[in-house]
Formats: sequence, structure tokens, C-alpha cells
Amino acid sequence: MDLTTELTRAINYVCDFIREFIFEGFGLEEGVILITNADLMSSNTYRVEYRDDLRIDIPYKGLKEFMLSRQTRDLHFGEGIDESYFAKMP
Repeated sequence: MDLTTELTRAINYVCDFIREFIFEGFGLEEGVILITNADLMSSNTYRVEYRDDLRIDIPYKGLKEFMLSRQTRDLHFGEGIDESYFAKMP
């Protein structure tokens, strides 16, 4: 869920960049990309984006770094890192 949220942030960041440097009206009619978290009882829709010190050239620095820092993002569902996941990687 956190990676999907991060991808949504990245898409919104690219759209902001296009509006700022290439085409001012890009995507204005559509707006921003939103995510929805739903279960049987409720659903919530969120607007996520890179804010403040995360609005840099490359805000996503790889999976391990993201897992360590995801709780500093505007919305996250998990925390920390599962070392067993990385132990299985070649």
C-alpha cells in the first residue's frame, strides 16, 4: 500500500513539474491523482504529494531507504523495514 501511495506522489510531482516548466494548463481539468483506501465498512480518499524538503530532483531513493523513511511522508500505512524481505533477495 505504501508503494502505491509513493507512486501516486511521484505522478502528482511529475504533473506539477510539467505545469511549472512545460505546459501551464496540463491536467488542470482532471486535477490531481487521488488514492482510495477501502474495506467493507468504509472508504477514504487521499491526496498525496511530496511536500517541503521532499520536493527534490529524486525524492524516491530506493526501496530500502523508502521503507526506513515512509513514516515521514504525508500518509503511510506501515513503518520500518522487514529485513527478512531483503534477506531473500539475490
